[in-house]
Amino acid sequence: MLDTRFGPSLPVIGALVALLFLVANPACKGGDTPAEPTTPDPADAPTPAEEPTAAEEPTAAEEPTPSPEELSDGLTAALARIPDDASGRKLPGGVDVEAGRGTYESLCASCHGGSGAGDGPAAAFLDPGPGDLTDPARHGKTTFGQKLWIVTHGVGGGSAMPPFEAALTAKQIENVVAVIEGMAPPPEGAGGEPGDGGEGDPPEAP
Repeated sequence: MLDTRFGPSLPVIGALVALLFLVANPACKGGDTPAEPTTPDPADAPTPAEEPTAAEEPTAAEEPTPSPEELSDGLTAALARIPDDASGRKLPGGVDVEAGRGTYESLCASCHGGSGAGDGPAAAFLDPGPGDLTDPARHGKTTFGQKLWIVTHGVGGGSAMPPFEAALTAKQIENVVAVIEGMAPPPEGAGGEPGDGGEGDPPEAP
């Protein structure tokens, strides 16, 4: 027999220890399965505050693209922009046609050709092509003042004809326009003074 004089027996003590362990750790009780961790639903997540949209900067107005008709008729569009006082300018005295011819050969002949017919070496690469300065129906009916304005300010509207106001002095432009005046014969039967719209005999280039 076991001696019980000194307190409970060892089996009783073991049972008490096991009971205390179960009480302290409920997950270890028989039949209880630890709860599986749950994945948070993205729909339940708080929606971050939307950043304020920056105000759109106003877009600069783009210049309208010229139509093919406008490109092919750049001279008409340029003439419409010339002020009346500029159109009425006359061929001044003392122009240096020889100096003007040198300027024309340096800056104009590559596109307009030596004779002004629009057949220079660069003409094939331009669209629209350079104007025919020998055409009396067009350039022969423009005034000295109109030609002067176009050489000074350019044609614009998609034309390759640039302004020469920064590259030439006012006197140099007058000289080269005097050369251009002599390229287009006046309309048949016209009369008048040189430089007033092709009427009369313009100065001859050497």
